Amino acid sequence: MRYSRTNAYIFLKRNSNIIMTGVSIVGFIVTSVSLVKATSKATLAIDQLQDEKDEIDIYDKAKLVWKYYKFPIFTGTVTLAVMLSNGVLNQQRQTQLLSAYALLDQGYKQYRDKLKEIYGEECHERIMNEIAIEQAEDVSITAECLTSNCDLGSYSISPQMLFYDSFSKRYFQSTIEQVIQAEYHLNRNFVLGGYVTLNQFYEFLGIAQLKETEELGWAIEDEFYWIDFNHSKKVVNDEECIVIDYVLYPSLAWSTYEYM
Repeated sequence: MRYSRTNAYIFLKRNSNIIMTGVSIVGFIVTSVSLVKATSKATLAIDQLQDEKDEIDIYDKAKLVWKYYKFPIFTGTVTLAVMLSNGVLNQQRQTQLLSAYALLDQGYKQYRDKLKEIYGEECHERIMNEIAIEQAEDVSITAECLTSNCDLGSYSISPQMLFYDSFSKRYFQSTIEQVIQAEYHLNRNFVLGGYVTLNQFYEFLGIAQLKETEELGWAIEDEFYWIDFNHSKKVVNDEECIVIDYVLYPSLAWSTYEYM
């Protein structure tokens, strides 16, 4: 019996927000419907009373219509109380979550600082790189060009290897041919269209586009008609990695460019 009560308490605590939101919706509907019905009945009752009496004061009207409006007033008050309680509960939960995140962040920073102190900065970087490598996925690179769809994967000859995008600080698996083709098609669209976005480059590379970079890009300016990339080879945990660096970083200025 105690176990079932505990389960019920946990269920109510976890789903209190959904339950209170549902009660608020039902209460709002019931209040609205009953208010319409009460208004109709009250209006009819006042008309009948006016036929019986020549003059009716406000007190008589209030006394007459009270019995019709007391139920909508009750349901409206309960609904409002539930809505306010739900808002307070949400605020409390947000405060608790922020406190929990702060504790987790503090604990992570303490662990990271202690790891660097004992084993050094290089060990920390190797761990982070290893995590990034494990999360890297194979990609099939296809993208829409100006005139047709391009399958950049069909150009691949060499085996896949690890790449690192220095701007978004992400690792991904690809081939040298695919990356070169992505850079070529980006510049092709750049020359033909007058501007390109950073997310278009990520689309050609076959990696996820980022919301944070959707406003960044390049526009043709005086004596600038090609987007250059630098490539350097590094070793990450005994695995070769090619780092893609940007000679000219994307900016927000491309959005104001007008191609003639």
